[in-house]
Amino acid sequence: MHKNNLLETVKKPHLVIIFTLLTLLFFTFGEILVRTNKNVCQNFDENRSTIDNFVCIEIENPPIMFKVTPNGGKEQIFYIVSNSNNQYLVKLPLYLYNKIMQEYENDKENFKYKIEGTTHQIYDSLKRASIKTYNREYNDNLINITNYDKYFGGTYIDSGESPTINIKLIFNLLGTFFLIIDIIIILSYIITRKNLQSAIKKYGKEELERQLNDKNTISYLKVGVYLTDKNIISTSTGFKVVPFSDIYWMYILKRKTKGITVGKDLMVCLKNKKTFSLASTFKDNDLIEIMQTIYQKNNSILLDYTNENIKKYKEFIKSKRKDVE
Repeated sequence: MHKNNLLETVKKPHLVIIFTLLTLLFFTFGEILVRTNKNVCQNFDENRSTIDNFVCIEIENPPIMFKVTPNGGKEQIFYIVSNSNNQYLVKLPLYLYNKIMQEYENDKENFKYKIEGTTHQIYDSLKRASIKTYNREYNDNLINITNYDKYFGGTYIDSGESPTINIKLIFNLLGTFFLIIDIIIILSYIITRKNLQSAIKKYGKEELERQLNDKNTISYLKVGVYLTDKNIISTSTGFKVVPFSDIYWMYILKRKTKGITVGKDLMVCLKNKKTFSLASTFKDNDLIEIMQTIYQKNNSILLDYTNENIKKYKEFIKSKRKDVE
């Protein structure tokens, strides 16, 4: 970033446009891949015992829900579905169950729905629960352990697992990730524009440009900090103009996640009681140099995060409150 076009560059939403396009790209690309690479499912009735098959069935009756608790596992929800010829065990995501029921309610007489998914072995507790549910639902003891495979086969269908769903899930996750970043960038851009307009109103665009382009201005392009003859101009965490004389205390703050340092900020505490990050980076070499250079401009500034400086700043704030009162 060149100093002579810094103010104009801040006005342009380059990152907003880039991340918005990336967000739309991943969501759109996921949909395209699902439609163009959709696997042809096998008819489940042709082979009801092989696991990890991508299969499909067509049902003609609404799903019958029941719950199963595998040995040592969490409670799971399954459904018995059927058509005029067979019964099936399926595991449905809630959104798909709701969609099926909506279609059933819309046209009960002509209801048909195609279910796709991956097959898994029916385990003992699932077998017992499905027998109990089916016989209670139809008020009959038709199905038992001996004839179970004749009615349900040896596998159930998990409609939450399919090649197309996995592809869509991956791209939706990526799209959501960039959407979150996009929202953060948009909010940051709005705040930065607002701060820039306030600074231009207060100092004047010509004066800010003069300070930025002065030969004596010290620039730290990597972190977006410019030390002019009178002020600090920062674009690191939003556009800020801070007179050296307004700073009371400075220190470097380590940002941590689960005990791991993920970044470092040069924090400034102003005499008007405002505290914010002046610059943010992963390495503290630049931050230390910036802090030392600012101190040369105003050697009354407190440096470093120490108990003594914490106490002094609290006392300063307390005295400011008394002055106001």
